[in-house]
Amino acid sequence: MLMKNTGIIPASLNNHSALQEIALTFNQLEGSIPQGLGKITSLKLIELGANHLSRIIPTTFFNLSSLITFGVAQNKLHGTLPYDLGNHLPNLKNLLLDSNSFTGSLPASIVNATEMYELDLGSNNFTGTLPPEIGMLCPGLLVLGTNQLMAATAQDWEFMTFLTNCTDLCILDLRRNMFGGALPSSVANLSTQLQFLWLGYNERLNIAVDIADGLDYLHSNCETPIVHCDLKPSNILLNEDLVAHIGDFGLAKILHESSIEQQIYSRSSTGIRGTIGYVAPEYGQGGQVSSRGDVYSFGNVILELFTGMAPTHEMFGEGLTLQKHVENAFPGMLMQIVDPVLLLTEEANASSVQDESNAMEHGSNAIFSVMQVGLSCSKHAPTERMCMRDAAAAIHGIRDRHVKITRNEEVLITAHNARPFAETSYAAETSRPAP
Repeated sequence: MLMKNTGIIPASLNNHSALQEIALTFNQLEGSIPQGLGKITSLKLIELGANHLSRIIPTTFFNLSSLITFGVAQNKLHGTLPYDLGNHLPNLKNLLLDSNSFTGSLPASIVNATEMYELDLGSNNFTGTLPPEIGMLCPGLLVLGTNQLMAATAQDWEFMTFLTNCTDLCILDLRRNMFGGALPSSVANLSTQLQFLWLGYNERLNIAVDIADGLDYLHSNCETPIVHCDLKPSNILLNEDLVAHIGDFGLAKILHESSIEQQIYSRSSTGIRGTIGYVAPEYGQGGQVSSRGDVYSFGNVILELFTGMAPTHEMFGEGLTLQKHVENAFPGMLMQIVDPVLLLTEEANASSVQDESNAMEHGSNAIFSVMQVGLSCSKHAPTERMCMRDAAAAIHGIRDRHVKITRNEEVLITAHNARPFAETSYAAETSRPAP
């Protein structure tokens, strides 16, 4: 390797027809990659990473049938990948193009590079959906994070199903893209060798959105409004896609045509409806069932989701409630009462000090906003609470702004079978357990 070499890559290298390796990483090379290098058919290794190379990769490089490693990461290269990328690279095992400015879609022909083990295309500007064929490569490392790739439908996520056949897959990085929709159930069948699954979903915000949408549907979109009456973590189920569903309608009440708002002031002789810690205080005073009771429960669930503390925690009592605990910390001390797993996750996922700082700033802004919604929903007086439609819109706005700013902040998650939200470990966001 040439150390601290500056200038351009000399075209005279083209004359070494028997050359097998070119290693010029971590220098200060500028200019373009000589096209003639791609005509040295004996080349097995080309490592030009961590320089200042610019322009496009000459197409001749994608015809080197003997090439095993091609690394040009951390440069200023741009352009698109050829549509026949994998057709002429039968021996390629390592393709490292990360941290450049490549654009366009990923060619389906990449599946023809059947020996691929490391594919790192992260930190570029690739767009479009992922071809399902990319899951047929069976690499050990697949890094596609920090691009503009998209997924919304089950068909868009089809590549994940193919990845379940990759028994050597250790790292899958899809963070900071524009993926949406529900994860396919096949994510639970990924390789047992998988150490890290980076999906870039802020799962807690997504869970909050799912719960809010579910309650809004019950209150506003049913022909006759339905009040759940017993919303709590154990009645919120997470499926293998980590999508939240509201369950257990044993106490649900159907509201009739009389005004829901007027019902807030009426009285009922029936007992408390709901679960201690989540039930609206007016129910304990004989108040009539109303949608605002569900809003109160929702507010408590949100506060628990982001503090990691249930309203029945032993520290609460003698006038101190979960709401008061959050209010007392608001705003200056708020991050000190946030579930520490959230903070550890951001630190673990950051690739640099600057990344960590940015992630913490964006994350704290989102948490600040969502806690405000939680507090507004859990007001003691029913008339002071948000309606569920407004709460759902607010949570959607927070999540969408967070995604837009951070391009899906780095959150490490693991797939689990369907289970009650209350029974899941908040630490599920840190790493996939060993098999």
